[in-house]
Amino acid sequence: MARKLRDDSRAELAQGNDPGQTRRHEKQARQVGKTLEEVARAWHKNNRTWSYTHSTRILRNLEMYLFPSLGKRSITKITTADFLW
Repeated sequence: MARKLRDDSRAELAQGNDPGQTRRHEKQARQVGKTLEEVARAWHKNNRTWSYTHSTRILRNLEMYLFPSLGKRSITKITTADFLW
């Protein structure tokens, strides 16, 4: 499996394509339809290293400041400029 992936990557490079960029585009295509709020809540839920207080504070800040303005937007449509109010 790994050798096949390596060979595929080398073939892409030989054609002038960046295999890393291709993987990023494929990953982004799989995320179409996901909103920023869905991704942020999944990220928050999967972080088990935070204390309860810190976890609560992070979620509260996301709900108060980020979700009202950007929460319903598709994760693939958000740009850096959107975060610079």
